[in-house]
Amino acid sequence: MEFAGDITLTSSIKFSQHRPSDVQLAQNIASWIEQLVDAVSKLHSKGILHCDLKPDNIIIDGRKLTLIDFGEMKAIDPSRGDDEDATDTGGYTPGWAAAERTGDPRRVGKASDVYSVGCIIYLLLTGQRYQPGGLFADLDNARCRELVAHDPFLRVFRESALLRRMLSPSADGRPSIQEVARQATPAATAGPRSSVVYAEDAAVSRGTGFCTVTNNSLSSRSPSDPATSDLRWTDPAVPQLHD
Repeated sequence: MEFAGDITLTSSIKFSQHRPSDVQLAQNIASWIEQLVDAVSKLHSKGILHCDLKPDNIIIDGRKLTLIDFGEMKAIDPSRGDDEDATDTGGYTPGWAAAERTGDPRRVGKASDVYSVGCIIYLLLTGQRYQPGGLFADLDNARCRELVAHDPFLRVFRESALLRRMLSPSADGRPSIQEVARQATPAATAGPRSSVVYAEDAAVSRGTGFCTVTNNSLSSRSPSDPATSDLRWTDPAVPQLHD
């Protein structure tokens, strides 16, 4: 299986806490954030909510980021409002789930995924878990200052209101993931640093289904799942790059 030998983002962050916040680490984190935002943006554009975004569900191989565990995945219901895009009867992970999910687990929307992405970015930048209702003091710690100094791409999350908005307790106060992608696009580069993101799809038998996210398209191998029935199917043994 492709993920053998790779590590979760959780393990990678623990390892990074014992090394200097140098240029390489800053560039790795910038790349991971860009790929994560890009992948979630593609999922949302295809009407899919991940619903359980957290470091344990992200695999890291160098600078390549892979989303896994789509067991809580939901299809967006276009008949519902923007703040409540799907009915969630599944579980969630405390500490990474938005307030609307902890208050009523049946509610989930695109803004819920955005909150979870914000929690992951906060941990990557500061080395600390975000505490709801906090004052974002960790954004001024030594790790965060050093990372931002080494890679200007990270500055928008520390110095603007973008990350704070992503972590808003109100779903209505959060930006869309597409807005996050627009604001976070590195002005100094010709395009995204991400190349391709593979995501194991738990809706099909283990090890056989993948959701492939590239810069411009998304494809999945789960033809029986109505949430992904409009996507193109690819052989998971031969990942395809789409221009």
